[in-house]
Amino acid sequence: MICLISALLTALICAPMFGGHLIYRDAVAVPRFSLSPAAFGIDGSAPRAVPQDAVLGLVSRIVDGGWLVAGLTAAAVFGAGVGFG
Repeated sequence: MICLISALLTALICAPMFGGHLIYRDAVAVPRFSLSPAAFGIDGSAPRAVPQDAVLGLVSRIVDGGWLVAGLTAAAVFGAGVGFG
C-alpha cells in the first residue's frame, strides 16, 4: 500500500518535469550533457560533481538529458516516500 501511495504522490509531484527540460535556479538539465575531462575530474581543476557529471554525460548519449534528470528525480522522490512510510 505504501508503494502505491508513494507512486501516486510521485506522479503528482514530478509530472510537470517530464514536459521539457528542468531549468530552476541552479538546476539545469540540457538535452546532452558534455563529456569533458572535467566530468571525470582529470583536468586539474577542483572536482565539482565528478561521478554525477560523468554518468550523466555517458547516459545522455542514449537518453535525453531532460528525461534522464526527471526520471532520477522521480526515483529519488519515490524512494523517499517508500522509506518514510
